[in-house]
Amino acid sequence: MTNDTECSSSHLLLCWAQSYFSDTTDLMFVKNIDLVYVKASKPFSNMLGLSSPEDVIGKTDFDLFEDKMLAQRYTDDDRAMLAGKKALEPYVEPLPQRESGTGWSVTQKGIVTDADGRAIGVYGIGRDISQTVRLPQEEAQPNAEYKKSLAELQLATRTDSLTGFLNHNAAMEAIGEALEDAPIGQVGALYVIDIDELAFANEAYGHRVGDKILAQTAQRLREVFGPQAVVGRVGDDEFVVFADHTDTRREALEAVA
Repeated sequence: MTNDTECSSSHLLLCWAQSYFSDTTDLMFVKNIDLVYVKASKPFSNMLGLSSPEDVIGKTDFDLFEDKMLAQRYTDDDRAMLAGKKALEPYVEPLPQRESGTGWSVTQKGIVTDADGRAIGVYGIGRDISQTVRLPQEEAQPNAEYKKSLAELQLATRTDSLTGFLNHNAAMEAIGEALEDAPIGQVGALYVIDIDELAFANEAYGHRVGDKILAQTAQRLREVFGPQAVVGRVGDDEFVVFADHTDTRREALEAVA
């Protein structure tokens, strides 16, 4: 989406957004090229539990969202879109947790450009569909398509989109369950693994290279620990692995040697 040519360059993003935000009922926002919010709709600030859209301005996803993995997911989407220079087609994504359960939005994102076609920011338009997404038992006779869509939605809230591993909350839950179910006296191993200099790789070579490093690391972890281990991506460059099939301390050390 392009800018209004009558906007002054210093207020280009705000001028571009003004006509779209006045009376909308959708979750709308605009970020600058550094992914800092410069505009938000009233429904968007309400979704965050904030009293005014002004409370969103000047902040990043990591400032606004308590769930840092969710914040990372939103940021990664924006970076991928800017790197690929292509808008994201409408897709379903989770909203911050609420008292009534997980919220859902159908979201479309695009790039805001100046008169020369250079990217100056990103925008997002989301529609809260939480009221239309119900658990299967709430449906009298849920069909196969409904069940498949629901399964995909539930999976999206538990996994990291880049690696396919469990996200932070899901990994901690799975490890807790594994510990509770483990027989008395069984030996297991918990590994916390981070990637050295990932931030440098992202800055020096771009996030595509960083994403490739993460994907290759994820593949190697799965090869080493196998399908029985609980593996999660719990931070930007951090993984956790719980292997309950390790019999001795030596085996635990040999697995990562």
